[in-house]
Amino acid sequence: MSNKFRNSSVLAYEGWEHHEDDSYSLLNKKVYCHGDDSIPFWQSAEIHFDKYWDLGSVNLIVLGGDDADWINAGESEMGYCVRQLDGFHLLRSCCRGWEKGVKIYSCIRNGDKAEIVKFLGDAKERTGKASEKERNHILRCLDRRIDWRKKVTSMEIPEGARGLGTMEGNESNLFADRMKDRGMSWTISGTQRMGKAIELTRNGEISNWVGCRPTLNRREGQSLSFDIFRYKDVYTEQASVPSFHGAVNSFV
Repeated sequence: MSNKFRNSSVLAYEGWEHHEDDSYSLLNKKVYCHGDDSIPFWQSAEIHFDKYWDLGSVNLIVLGGDDADWINAGESEMGYCVRQLDGFHLLRSCCRGWEKGVKIYSCIRNGDKAEIVKFLGDAKERTGKASEKERNHILRCLDRRIDWRKKVTSMEIPEGARGLGTMEGNESNLFADRMKDRGMSWTISGTQRMGKAIELTRNGEISNWVGCRPTLNRREGQSLSFDIFRYKDVYTEQASVPSFHGAVNSFV
């Protein structure tokens, strides 16, 4: 039996809210953490987000993230979806592949494909196989690295639409700080439950579970992947939950 488990997650939001101090915040942000690989990730995520939005009526979905295959699969699983690769990885690859990496990054994000290829041809490259690998990776999927607002041609871009932020910060603040950066190891079941607890907390729904006991006729086979607990056929007294208080809690 494998002792490895990928705690995949996704967050969705409707847009941006502009504040008086000229800052922005995400509008109606919701989090989903996958808890059961027996259900395909994007199928389960759509079931989860259907609680908040009618995705079948959404005209445009912009999908950000790194170049992982499981993320790329979402482009074909959803409706009209525009894919944009995460800026963190793009900037890092640009700085590793060329001497003026920041300028390369800006050119790729803001230019069209023909202009990008011309600019890269004149840019001074760093030497070494590692730098060459980074350049090849960028060129291989160049169209997905351009700002999504420059790729949507079939409809008018909503007024005030902004570029995507980096997913790395969201992953760190939501999950990695709690589960990776404290020198801890996790069982697969513990990882799944903690992921669901974080999801419910960030979505403002943990109160629906705290202090509640499942009914006796609840069966493990009936649990969907967004359930936080899995119970044996006979429920007696208690169910374990992640820590909400103390040195290791992540809900403050």
